[in-house]
Amino acid sequence: MKHKELKQLITEMGLTDFQTETIVRNVINLLDLNDHTNNTYPDSCPNCGTIDTKFIKKGVNTGKQRYQCKSCFSVFVWDVNRLTYHSKVHIDKWNIVIRDTLSIVPLLETAANTDLTERTVFRMRHKFLLLLETMIQDNLLVGVIECDETYVQESNKGKKIPGKKARKRQASASKRGLSSEQICVIVATNRQGIEYACVVDSGKPSASAIRENLEHHIQKDSVMITDALASYNNIVALKACTHYTLSSHKDYNNLLHLNTVNSIHSIFKSMIRQYRGVATKYLNRYCALLVFVRKYAQMDDNEMMLLMRQQINKSSIFCKSKLLATTNLVLV
Repeated sequence: MKHKELKQLITEMGLTDFQTETIVRNVINLLDLNDHTNNTYPDSCPNCGTIDTKFIKKGVNTGKQRYQCKSCFSVFVWDVNRLTYHSKVHIDKWNIVIRDTLSIVPLLETAANTDLTERTVFRMRHKFLLLLETMIQDNLLVGVIECDETYVQESNKGKKIPGKKARKRQASASKRGLSSEQICVIVATNRQGIEYACVVDSGKPSASAIRENLEHHIQKDSVMITDALASYNNIVALKACTHYTLSSHKDYNNLLHLNTVNSIHSIFKSMIRQYRGVATKYLNRYCALLVFVRKYAQMDDNEMMLLMRQQINKSSIFCKSKLLATTNLVLV
C-alpha cells in the first residue's frame, strides 16, 4: 500500500487532522522499519569493504541467500558476521528465541515453541545474550546518575569444583553476611532512562574494580548519587563528578534518592529467580538482558522485535557455539 493510499484510508475514519497525521506517521515509520529489517541485500562487501559496488544473487546455502561482490568476486551469505551467521536454524525460529528471551520465557517452553532441543535453544539464547552484552558497552550516562550495588549468591551450577561440596539450589551460603560467596552487581541509571549493569567483584567491591567497570560509562562533570561506600570516591574524582552520598533513607528527598536503582535491583533478582538461578560466569549476559528488558518494557511484541532486529542487522557480532563457554565470562 502506497503512503498516499494509507493516508486517504485513515482520513476516512473521521479523525482530527492531528490524530490523522500522528497515526499516518507512526504507521509509515513501522512499515519502513519492517521493510528495512526484512531486506537481505548487503550494504557493503565483507571481504573488500566496498560500499558502492553491486551484488548479484549466487544461489542459496542452508536456506540463506548468497551474494557475489562484483568488485572482488567473493561469495557470502546475507547474514555474514551477524547473530545468525554459522546457524542452520531458520530466521523465524530465531525470532521466537529472541522474543522469548526478552520476555523471560523459560527455556523448555521456548524449545517446545520452536520444536528444537533444549541444548540448541540454550546456545541460541546465549549467542543473543552475548550480542546484548556487547551492545550495552556504548551506554554513556550523563546528568544525574544513581549508582548502587546489589549482591547475588555465587553459583557454579553445571561445573564441578574439586574439593568443594555442591550447594543445593536456594541453599544459603556457607558464610554469613558479605563474603567472597556474594557476587557484587553494580547498576547505574540516569534520569533519562539510560542504564548500565555489570558484575564488578566478589564481596565488597574495591575502588579499582568499580573504576575499571564504570570508567567508560560515566560522563565527566556529571552528578553521582551513591550510598556511603568509599570505593566510589575513586571514580567520582576521576570523572570530576559532583558527589552526593546517602547513608540512609533519612537522607532521601525528591531529587536525591536511590529509589530508581533500588527498584532495578528488585527486578534483576526477580528475573534471576525466574531462571532458577544463573551461573556466575554468565551473569554479565543477564545484566545486559536486564537493560534491554527494561528498555522494551512498554512496547508490544511486534514493535519490540522490529527495533531489536534493526539493531541486530546493524551489528557485526557473532560467536560460534563451541566458543560460548569461553567468551566474555565473569572471572571473580
